[in-house]
Amino acid sequence: LIKVQLFQTMICALITGMVYFQTAISADTIISINGILFNLVRNLNFMFQFQAVPVLTMELTIMLRENANGIYTSTAYFIGKNLAELPQYIILPTIYNIIVYWMSGLYPDILMFLFATLTCVLLTNVAISISYAVATLFGRTDVAMTFLPIFVIPMLAFGGFFITFEAIPSYFTWLSALSYFKLPKSYSYIFILPKVWLGSIKTAIMIPPFQIDFDGISKWTDVAILSGMIAIIRLVAYLALLVRTYRNR
Repeated sequence: LIKVQLFQTMICALITGMVYFQTAISADTIISINGILFNLVRNLNFMFQFQAVPVLTMELTIMLRENANGIYTSTAYFIGKNLAELPQYIILPTIYNIIVYWMSGLYPDILMFLFATLTCVLLTNVAISISYAVATLFGRTDVAMTFLPIFVIPMLAFGGFFITFEAIPSYFTWLSALSYFKLPKSYSYIFILPKVWLGSIKTAIMIPPFQIDFDGISKWTDVAILSGMIAIIRLVAYLALLVRTYRNR
C-alpha cells in the first residue's frame, strides 16, 4: 500500500505541477493561483483519507478479538497504529509539496517552502485523524465510507476558495470556522502570496483585499489550530475505540 501511495503521490504532484508550471503571480492569474492552492489541499486530503478508513476497519475485528484474549490493550494498539503510520504521513505530503511548490513557481524562499511543507503535513494528518475517527465510530467500511463525505465535503465547500467568508449565509458560518481546508489557504494568501503581489504596485492595486479573503490570522495560529484539530479528533477516535472495546467484552 505504501508503494502505491508513493506512486500516486508523485503522479498527482507531477500532473498538478505541469498544469500550473511556473505560473506568473499577478492580478490576471489570481484564479490560477487559487487553483494551485485548491488542488494542493484537496489532493493532500483525498489521496490519503479514504484509503485509511478500510485499513483500520479491517483491523478492528482482529484487534477486538486479540484484546478480548488479553494479548494487548486498545490503548497500546491505538498508540502503535498512530506511531507506525506517522512517518508515511509526513514523508508523502512532503514529497507532494516539494514537487508542486517548485514546479508551480510559488514564492522562491526556503523558509516559505519549509513552512508550506509543515502546513501540508499538518493538513494531511488532520485528514487521517478524521479517517481514524469515522472508522472507530462506525466500525464497518461501508458505513464509514458513507458518512466520511458528510463530514468532509461541507468543510471543503466552505473553505473559502470559491466563496468569501462574508458571502457565506450566517447559518453556515460555523462550518467555515471549523474548516481545516481554510487554514492552509489563509496561510498561503497571507504569508506567501502578498510578498510577491506587493512587489508590484500595479498588481497590489488591482487585487482588492476582499477578493482574496484576507483574515489576518497568524501563521503560527494556523499551526496551533491544525495541531489542536489533530489532537482532538484523534482523542475522539481513541474514545470511540475504547467504547467499542468495552462493548465487545
